[in-house]
Amino acid sequence: RQIEHISPEWVVALYKVFDGKPAAMITALEKLLKEVISPSATDEDKYWALLHVYLQQIDNTERNLIEALSVFHWFEDGLAEHVWTNLGPSGSFLNAWSTVTNLPFVAFSNRGTVFHELYRNALLFHLWRDKRDYYLDISGRAAKYFDSEDPFLKLERAYHLLISDPPNGRALYHDL
Repeated sequence: RQIEHISPEWVVALYKVFDGKPAAMITALEKLLKEVISPSATDEDKYWALLHVYLQQIDNTERNLIEALSVFHWFEDGLAEHVWTNLGPSGSFLNAWSTVTNLPFVAFSNRGTVFHELYRNALLFHLWRDKRDYYLDISGRAAKYFDSEDPFLKLERAYHLLISDPPNGRALYHDL
């Protein structure tokens, strides 16, 4: 495939994900050009391809945590630990949390930790397309986690219910 199929923004994003390490970037770019990216690829496809290559370098249980946390608009260490425990992983939560918070597509907000929206959308796109039952399960668990009378948390609960249990999500949303 031709290099012109990848926009300059895409190359910059790839460079950032690989922390400016040219050798890793070139290897990933060659793989993407050969196997994944076509002229008709959507942005979600491109960012997912980039993330997929990047996430393959990370421990499987930490990768699962990253995928699960992408379902949330924001998360903090308590929520991340709750998700980690429900995944039934082996290994240390503190190591996994360190991996998550040091990802190049993670930022910190007044609510907690967030994934950059382009990467979060790519992760959600992947989950919906390739692991829908898992996505629905994590969304259902998120709805239970946010079961609260706090209006902000109720809104989060409604969002997750709209995905995992649409009739109850609609009912809760209309009650807000």
